Amino acid sequence: MNPEKVYKTIMLVFSGVMSFFYIGLSLYFLFSPYFSTMDTGLRAIVSIPLFIYGLYRIYVTYTKIKDPNRTFGID
Repeated sequence: MNPEKVYKTIMLVFSGVMSFFYIGLSLYFLFSPYFSTMDTGLRAIVSIPLFIYGLYRIYVTYTKIKDPNRTFGID
């Protein structure tokens, strides 16, 4: 198997996993009882950008799956 193809496949899987990690982290931070002593506004300020970034990473991963000629360097 081509090493470049293996690298691209591993990076796609890692990118997808990290995308859902960011979304999960944002929801956990917003709704977890462990952070209930923290101000709700502050939790929202932290979790909303994490959620948006997770959605952005899902979009980028999807476009890389649809166009396999894209590189994983600077987009």
